[in-house]
Amino acid sequence: MKFPVHIIILGQEGVGKSALVVRFLTRRFLTEFAETDEIDYERTITLDDRQVSLRITDVSGKSLQTRAASRELLMQADAAVVVYSVTDQSSVTAARHALHCIRKYRPPPLRHRRLQPLPVLLLGNKSDLDHIRTVKRHCEPSDWTSDFTLTAECSARDDADGVRVLFHKLIRKVLQTREAGNKGGRKMSHASLGSPKQLRSTIKRRFSMFSRERISTL
Repeated sequence: MKFPVHIIILGQEGVGKSALVVRFLTRRFLTEFAETDEIDYERTITLDDRQVSLRITDVSGKSLQTRAASRELLMQADAAVVVYSVTDQSSVTAARHALHCIRKYRPPPLRHRRLQPLPVLLLGNKSDLDHIRTVKRHCEPSDWTSDFTLTAECSARDDADGVRVLFHKLIRKVLQTREAGNKGGRKMSHASLGSPKQLRSTIKRRFSMFSRERISTL
């Protein structure tokens, strides 16, 4: 069974999180959205000639304020989009808080090997409002860094293709991470079953436990 790719969208209220998601999924631009704590979108898309099931959770900016909510959201996710507005410096502070939560609850795999890395897209929205920009402009979108972070700017209003390309990059990263994790798991499984050294060690360990049990009952 293939699990859907679960992406969470984080950021301060008013930065255009919902507009970005709707733009990506439907190519439409909407300006008004109902105020809710959390909205789930489920969709199947075609990416690189394969069908990919998506679950996108648009998270209220208030949901990361409590430790329990932060941990639960980030432990369930396959990827995160952290959104700020290039016209609002305070939204950058909120984005930094979200990144801090990600580093805290989904640290790099060297520290917690059972957790897969969490790909993160740090996305500056409303680049069409450059005349009232208050946030320093980023360079061209960078490649994925060693800590699985991609930084970029876009406009949900004016650039449907740009939004789609960035989401596709994020989804590809999730699929690559999953495939790498599955290959690693299969290698470990084959080694434990097929290696004579591993088999001898397992048999010896089991027989030694049996011997100790017999001695203890005498």
